[in-house]
Amino acid sequence: MRLYQEQSRLRDAQRALQRTNFCFGPNKKQELLRLIYEISRRDNISAQIILKKALEDNSFQSTKHVFAYLKDYFLKKRFPETYEYKKNFDVYLPKINLNSRYAVLKKEQGVYSPKAIFIEREIKDYGLTKSILTKFPHAQRILISCLKDHIKSNQSSSPISNYNLRTRNLFLINERFDFIKPCPCSQGVLGCGYYILNLGFGCIYECSYCFLQSYTNVNGIILPVNVENFLNRLELFIKDKRGPLRIGTGEFTDSLALDDITAYSCLLIDLFSRFKNATLELKTKSNKIKHILKLKHNRRTVVAWSLNPQQIIDNDEWRTSDLNERLEAARECCQAGYLVAFHFDPIIYSTNWEKLYRGLIDNLFKKINPKDIAWISLGTFRFMPQLKTIIEQRFPQSKILDKELILGFDRKLRYSLFQRVRIYKKMLSWIRRYSGSVLVYLCMEPKGVWKEVLGRTKF
Repeated sequence: MRLYQEQSRLRDAQRALQRTNFCFGPNKKQELLRLIYEISRRDNISAQIILKKALEDNSFQSTKHVFAYLKDYFLKKRFPETYEYKKNFDVYLPKINLNSRYAVLKKEQGVYSPKAIFIEREIKDYGLTKSILTKFPHAQRILISCLKDHIKSNQSSSPISNYNLRTRNLFLINERFDFIKPCPCSQGVLGCGYYILNLGFGCIYECSYCFLQSYTNVNGIILPVNVENFLNRLELFIKDKRGPLRIGTGEFTDSLALDDITAYSCLLIDLFSRFKNATLELKTKSNKIKHILKLKHNRRTVVAWSLNPQQIIDNDEWRTSDLNERLEAARECCQAGYLVAFHFDPIIYSTNWEKLYRGLIDNLFKKINPKDIAWISLGTFRFMPQLKTIIEQRFPQSKILDKELILGFDRKLRYSLFQRVRIYKKMLSWIRRYSGSVLVYLCMEPKGVWKEVLGRTKF
């Protein structure tokens, strides 16, 4: 229903702009249409009223100045806090394209059950391949030469269509090259020395802000079954580094969402338990931790949760475990001797964000003792520009794009600098009420922000 409302809103904006009889070129028309549409959406006011008010308030001297006037007028209306803070800022005003066939329908959390499993021929007899196949006896089984060739000949021309099909298809592959790599930080940000173990690609959850929506070109979940190669490479990597090392599996997939199928984490926890210079982080939005509670880990594994208030989970993190389930899972891990970590990332700015996030932090520390927390990260909502139109099409009901997102220092869409600093300082102050010593760091922020918020410029 919300998609039809947005399509109607867009048509109203188009008609309102046409009625002015100003002759704008296609690029100028697109920019004004985008601004009018976003103001109308955020404030729930008709485009006709918005445009009428702009023309009544006019200060342009002639029609040749009308575009500059209208754009500045709408920028001020669309980005009032940013405009007051900084008159010159970069915005991203792409063409609006709302297509009903891309919209995601909200469904309750269900059991992952792919319809088809594609198996690279050379790993069809691997132990993990056979184990995974037994878990999905009704799935169609298709042998392929290699994933790369399959992608070339079978993918849809629409990246969104590919992404929407991902839970229907499972690819079992032999990974040859992409084992361990540094976290891909944006240029200009202060890194935390994190490494990614690329053990799986794709996620079964539906988070409206997920960067994978604009990143993947595969219409399925990818699981490497040559896990022994990963373990061997990982062991050599740890031995070669003098450390300390932080290595995680939760960058391109959820670390635990499919662990009942792969059992990756059990093998990794065992390996890391033998090293003193390396820490494994399992990052998740699930509560699937029962199978790791009795493992010998020697506190070399940190189980971590991405956290948001329940209101945001309900609106923008579909099919994930709810907040209380995540916190209860964290409590159980602490009882089993694990250190835990929490990532407030992305922090979603809204009118009542302070109430929501302060309540979240209060809830967290009521259930978790600070001495059991390895670290907490803070990161505000940010994304590559091309993701904006994808979110609009897949999640027309979401309000996460309604706040002031401008092109930042790394050309990602972000909240303005003063807004981010204000958010971080508030979050830090609420955390420090419970613990003055727990490690807090910022994700994807430059040194200047670290210095202003945390008083330091290193992890």
